[in-house]
Amino acid sequence: SSRGAERRRTPLGQRENRREYPAFSDASPERSSRSSGILRRSAPRDDTLTPALCSRSERLRQKERRGMGDRARGRHISLRWEDFDGLLVFSWVLMVGLGAWRVNIKRDVTLALVAFGGGAIIETWGTRSGLWTYFTHEEPPLFILPAWPFAAIATERISFVVGRGIKRLGPKTARRAEVASLAVFCALLINWTRPAWSSPWTWLAFAFVAIVVSTTHATRDDLARFGAGSILGYLLEYWGTTRECWTYYDHSTPPLTSVLSHGFATVAFARFAHWVTSALSSANKRRNATGQLVG
Repeated sequence: SSRGAERRRTPLGQRENRREYPAFSDASPERSSRSSGILRRSAPRDDTLTPALCSRSERLRQKERRGMGDRARGRHISLRWEDFDGLLVFSWVLMVGLGAWRVNIKRDVTLALVAFGGGAIIETWGTRSGLWTYFTHEEPPLFILPAWPFAAIATERISFVVGRGIKRLGPKTARRAEVASLAVFCALLINWTRPAWSSPWTWLAFAFVAIVVSTTHATRDDLARFGAGSILGYLLEYWGTTRECWTYYDHSTPPLTSVLSHGFATVAFARFAHWVTSALSSANKRRNATGQLVG
């Protein structure tokens, strides 16, 4: 057929990428389908984008075409200087450097495992409910999961520095600041996730939020972790959204809610890590007591 002949004449590296991603923009084409309560629509045409987005989209498309052409011709793909991302390098050097400071193997391993599991739940919730999507269109992509333990450990180190300043606050002032921070975050989260309320993953996320909010006990520590997580979260979210590694449904770069979510996740990871450590410690004590009675 003519379409088949045209496809054969078109080089592999110049074929158009026709993947779809979830979006809520009215500028998207009419073709759509329902998935997890979120409207999934095909990607908007370049003529609906702003000039800045058009130029960036064209650069990314050209880079992908070069890579596809190199693979089709059996060449090795090497990194060019134009592929160097200073912000990405800075973010990873910062996290690795913070992770190497004040190392506590038992505490860090427990926190890393909790953050890995918690990050997997968060990424599954966001990608399957349609709140955000990755450039790979996986739900979620495996490459993003190891970043959560690194970020959790790095944020724990930052909270140590932030906590020095918070210690100057009185108990009542610190408590009021914590209540205000959590109240603002919960209000923003509920409003921002409205398009995904029909997804069961959203209500699972709300359940975890309720558990963490209702079990607050170390006011200054939680406040320090919330601030530290938000600081590092802004850096990571700004890189990911401006480089189009992931895209939120509202196309913000980044949304305020996602930045504060990193702060809340830091508090949640520390809380669950504390519970895991306490449970293991209690189990060891009971085992030792049972061994002494038997002996």
